[in-house]
Amino acid sequence: MRKLSNKIRAAVYNRFGDELKVENLQITEPAENELLVKLVSSGICHTDIAMRDGKSGAFPQFPIVLGHEGAGIVEKVGPGVKGFEVGDHVAMTTLYCGECGECFNGKEWLCEKNSHYLFSGKDFYDEYTLYRDEQPVNMFFAQSSFADHCVVHVNQTVKLPKDMDLNIAGPIGCGIRTGAGAVWSYLKPRPSEWVEITGAGAVGFAAMWMAKAMGAKVIMCDVVDSRLELAKQTGADVVINSAKQDPVQTILDLTNGRGADHMVEASGNGKAYLNGLKALHRGCRCAAPAVIGPLTFDQPGFYQQNNMKETHVIRMGDVAGKVIIPILCEMHAEGKFPMEKIMKFYRLDEVNKAMEEAESGIAIKPVLLFDKD
Repeated sequence: MRKLSNKIRAAVYNRFGDELKVENLQITEPAENELLVKLVSSGICHTDIAMRDGKSGAFPQFPIVLGHEGAGIVEKVGPGVKGFEVGDHVAMTTLYCGECGECFNGKEWLCEKNSHYLFSGKDFYDEYTLYRDEQPVNMFFAQSSFADHCVVHVNQTVKLPKDMDLNIAGPIGCGIRTGAGAVWSYLKPRPSEWVEITGAGAVGFAAMWMAKAMGAKVIMCDVVDSRLELAKQTGADVVINSAKQDPVQTILDLTNGRGADHMVEASGNGKAYLNGLKALHRGCRCAAPAVIGPLTFDQPGFYQQNNMKETHVIRMGDVAGKVIIPILCEMHAEGKFPMEKIMKFYRLDEVNKAMEEAESGIAIKPVLLFDKD
């Protein structure tokens, strides 16, 4: 076991059905190419909730500290660290090995060790960094940002501008990166093309702001009027409440029968996905960063085959964090990416309330603040 550093506060999940409990843990000193980061903020992602509920495709190993959208200040650097120093402002994102075929080809988001890093409960070196009474506590995404400190590898860490507000920077490493990257790296809309987005959550808003920054026109579809109103205020050209309007016919009428040029499926709702495909022009593409629910095609294969429409599942925006995160910081500084507009802030001891409000839809993007009064 590595040398333990000072005690930290973390929200620990001990068994199914329990609430997360804020406890004192110990954290290890950073090893080679690792950083000890003092957290300022951490977004709460639906992946955290899915892991809590055993619905993420992997079951949690207990005890575990969840969280994977952290931002903070480097407090210590381990041996061999280059490019980071104490005092740097950083955001954390997904870990990659840097040695496999996918990493070698510049696709670190498809790293062959990705699932191991996400769900093994350990770090880059397959070791534990969190302990309670000298017994290991599992990590999540090799990060565990529901804590006031974490030890992370340089591969999953991105330096932020010093003037970037760390209170809002946490979600930039996952949900915001994913939605924005789906548009920037995959769809690549041209000016004045129509992008339809199904789902006005954090991923959908990030996709919208990126599409607008690239000169596209955006149609936002959702069933919650307050979210649609915020979308209209922050960039959407057209909003559609799919519970009150026929989204397919509305989009076809808007585009003179052509349909949208691009689509982002950010709702996870199978019906929304199918309606979106119906409103998409033939030969065009859908980026799907959300996990789409049950599907029933009334005409199997028709929309994909006869009309050559393509759906591509998006992972972490299909772009390296070290590429897209600086771009998003610059866009925020320019006023093109008002991500604070979708955030609601909570203390660490309000983590269960924050997760509940994310599930109910009260909070679009809940964010934990570790120095919040």
